[in-house]
Amino acid sequence: MARLIAHRGPDDEGFVYLGERNGRLQSMPENGPWAIGLAHRRLSILDLSPAGHQPMQYRDRYWTVYNGEAYNYLEVRAELEKLGHRFQSGSDTEVLLAACAQWGPDFIQRFRGMWALAIVDTVEQSLLFTRDRTGIKPLFIWETGDYLAAASEIKAFMELPGFLPRLNADMAVSMIQMGNHPSGTSFFEGVRVFPPGRIRTLNLRKMAWEQEKSYWFPEKVAVNRGFDHQSAGEAFKAKLAESISLHLRSDVPVGAALSGGLDSSTLAAWMVNQRKPNDPPVHTFSTMLGGDDIRSDRPYIETMNRVLKASPHFDEPSWEQAEQDLERFIWSQDEPVPNASMLMGYSIARLVARAQVVVVINGQGADELLAGYWPMYLYYLQNEARQANLRPLVTHALAAAKKSGNRLLLSELFIRGKIFFRRSRGGIRFEPRGHYQREVVYRTREMLRQTQDHFRLFALRESSLPNLLRYEDRNSMAFSVEGRYPYLDHELIELCLSFPMELLFKDGWTKYPLRLAAEGMLPKEITWRKTKYGWESPQHRWFHQEARPMLEAWLNSIRPAWDIVERESARKVAENAWKTRDLATAESVFQLYLFDRWLERFNVRTAQ
Repeated sequence: MARLIAHRGPDDEGFVYLGERNGRLQSMPENGPWAIGLAHRRLSILDLSPAGHQPMQYRDRYWTVYNGEAYNYLEVRAELEKLGHRFQSGSDTEVLLAACAQWGPDFIQRFRGMWALAIVDTVEQSLLFTRDRTGIKPLFIWETGDYLAAASEIKAFMELPGFLPRLNADMAVSMIQMGNHPSGTSFFEGVRVFPPGRIRTLNLRKMAWEQEKSYWFPEKVAVNRGFDHQSAGEAFKAKLAESISLHLRSDVPVGAALSGGLDSSTLAAWMVNQRKPNDPPVHTFSTMLGGDDIRSDRPYIETMNRVLKASPHFDEPSWEQAEQDLERFIWSQDEPVPNASMLMGYSIARLVARAQVVVVINGQGADELLAGYWPMYLYYLQNEARQANLRPLVTHALAAAKKSGNRLLLSELFIRGKIFFRRSRGGIRFEPRGHYQREVVYRTREMLRQTQDHFRLFALRESSLPNLLRYEDRNSMAFSVEGRYPYLDHELIELCLSFPMELLFKDGWTKYPLRLAAEGMLPKEITWRKTKYGWESPQHRWFHQEARPMLEAWLNSIRPAWDIVERESARKVAENAWKTRDLATAESVFQLYLFDRWLERFNVRTAQ
């Protein structure tokens, strides 16, 4: 299992075997009568010495294997030292163990960071699992009648006795028909996703689970009507600065992923502001569409690199490179991806690794917590109109039309409304086969049913963010790089949830508190940038040009996907996409192709 995820930690490995002796669990040789095996692959970031080795033991009682970072470990360590704890390392791992020894299962609430961890109490003979609040770090569980296994990636289960990779039919149908990846569920039948923000303990004597407990309750955050636009911007700026400072704690180089958008540019600028006079330039990493593509972020990326005096690293995607990467990329991801844009994150991680940078700061999460996606703005206006309050719709539309406003809101009202309407009634239809002919879960309908106060929470916990974090984690860890996400600090999230929804928008602009926080730090053309493309792949061009011969050959060959959808229906959808040049239709075909490649790569059984 450890060998199959060696890419997650190339710096060290460790193994511990525990078995019962004299009423408690004790270490045993590998060939002894052990009942619990712990394995760890280490990516050394805090305390690079052997003192940070895992599995780690504390006070001859607790053992842990842990993946992640507890950013405020220094503050918690100081508190524990006052209570009499003494530390042998400078790692956050030891602080987590000491906190567990001091405060019991509730210890995790004291930490800010990302983690998936297991702690064995050898006296109580219990095994505690917990995962960070937003699910940045992965944790999977697989059980048989004979044993339980847990791992950071599903591929670690592949060589276990009794494990057969079978397709979860509900997930397959949801993805193929709607492009949805419901969170909290695996594409592998029988593999459970341990939920974020939870703690659960296994009684090892009885092999019985105790009740799962939540330790984070963002839905209870009260909306504070005392905020206005200016005070919300000031509060956001202060809390984001605090989060970035914590996220920069590292004993190895830290770089910044830079897309040229508001989110990543703000983080990179803050990193530069926190540099000491003799520190080297900040390394930035970007991927850009080549040629004369009008949707390129290149001008904004180049502007930011000049302002930051950064050390920039660039990659321009090509279909030839994508084809070469595809096999390893699919293996790295563990589960299917919806489109080729995830390959851009893969390219970024490779750039980071080549520059010998180990940690990269990433802007993921800002759109979810600040309602930065256009559909969220439109949902807010729609929700107000449903309650017979047409004033916000009229006010925002008129203000957006002004010179100081963002006129894109007016066009997006039509474009996004059309897309939302179509998706809420079903997407591009492939004709399913056999038992795959089943009801589809329409995620857009679920989203529209959310109250205004819970709309952002739905994006953070259920819809977009869980999947984006999965793609990010697998891409970065494929190259032994750690991604960090300052916007996902739980205290910052709770602050943003306390902002009234209307303060997130103004005059056609999204993420208004962040724009106010960034003023004076970023060039005006970045702070008030109207467009944002992100790390898009040139998938549409590939579909119609470079990749078309390959896709045509694929549609005419014998493939695993044809056990799930009728090949003739896939041909018809593809021909329609080539004829009409419709973006959504082309993306659905590419998604089916990538899904088929995943089925083949993992030898997934599709028959029931």
